[in-house]
Amino acid sequence: MKKWVVFLLGLISGVVLTLVTMVILAMGANTNANNNGVTLFDQPGECLNAKAFEVMQVVDNNHALAHEVEWNDVLERYMQTGSGLLVLVTNDNGEYYYDDQIIEVPQGMCMRQVGIYRYQTRMDMEKTVPIVKLMSK
Repeated sequence: MKKWVVFLLGLISGVVLTLVTMVILAMGANTNANNNGVTLFDQPGECLNAKAFEVMQVVDNNHALAHEVEWNDVLERYMQTGSGLLVLVTNDNGEYYYDDQIIEVPQGMCMRQVGIYRYQTRMDMEKTVPIVKLMSK
């Protein structure tokens, strides 16, 4: 008789523990889903030294993944730099981004980091890149 009671209590505690674990995991997944991988800072960060970025992929209307490029005088075109810094460029001006677009940083302006963006690549790797926005120095 005691063996059945012990078995039943073990079964019930296993089910309860499984349900609690599932609820905790679901709450964590909802937190990540609500912010779409975007974490914004309270204050903008430092200016990046980059003078131009080339759009690699448009994420949505006001956001695009872009990598740092610099002008090559010999080839007379923009080329990816050695660091090839990948960023999520954002704007509030209503401008639309498109693939291979060059975003030049005007004089007196700079790209400031305003947050971080986490996303999954096609190869199921999680990447984290800075979110930058064109702002005055």
